[in-house]
Amino acid sequence: SNVLLSGDSSPIHVASSVNTPFVAIFGPTDPRRHLPPAKKYKLIYKGVKCSPCYSPICSKKLKCLTEIKADEVFDAICEFLK
Repeated sequence: SNVLLSGDSSPIHVASSVNTPFVAIFGPTDPRRHLPPAKKYKLIYKGVKCSPCYSPICSKKLKCLTEIKADEVFDAICEFLK
């Protein structure tokens, strides 16, 4: 793969281990705690006031994720495909 797009989950750790560039989307979790060591990655994280919360139920209508726009994700992917 030329680039991986994933949320905060095991695929970004696999990509890191085989030196595959990745775009990681973090919402209610903390990238400082869960982002694997990697050289080729783009982190998309809004760091809203209530994040990280690790809560399975959100009273803020998932603001940490809804503030992420498709264009931002697309642009991050395209940077690796140039």
